[in-house]
Amino acid sequence: MMESPSQASASSSCVIGAPFKVAIVGGGPGGLTLAAILHRTPGISCIVYELEPTHASRVQGSMLDIHKHSGQLALSKAGLLDEFKKHMMVDATEFYLRDSDKGEAHMHHTEEGKEDPERPEIDRGVLRRILLDALSPDTVKWGKKLVDVELASPAPQSDSSSP
Repeated sequence: MMESPSQASASSSCVIGAPFKVAIVGGGPGGLTLAAILHRTPGISCIVYELEPTHASRVQGSMLDIHKHSGQLALSKAGLLDEFKKHMMVDATEFYLRDSDKGEAHMHHTEEGKEDPERPEIDRGVLRRILLDALSPDTVKWGKKLVDVELASPAPQSDSSSP
């Protein structure tokens, strides 16, 4: 059950006749990436329910590492890897750490100049814009809060004794 200023029907932006309808709770990077992947998947429709009132309700935070074998793979499945690469930053991974007791300085090297970096970073607000732009405007239902989950009907049981 969703509690909100205005209740929205879960079928309002679903594809008519789609055999699978998915509700995603949370419009953060994970939820929006999943929605972007499902948006490209025939036979599946989805709606994202997000507590924030609008996409611009707050600053999204600082940089986010997008690792090659997880986040970049998901963005690729969503068809957004090229757009991500236009905005990724590889020089943001360099830092210096000085141990004042020992007088040593440690440096973590950047991946700047690498054609295929392992963990480039992106501004969270930019990533959110990329993900939202990949979705239909009515996919995200803003101002929604999950307050309860109920099983509407029992899941079909498979008969393991059948040939």
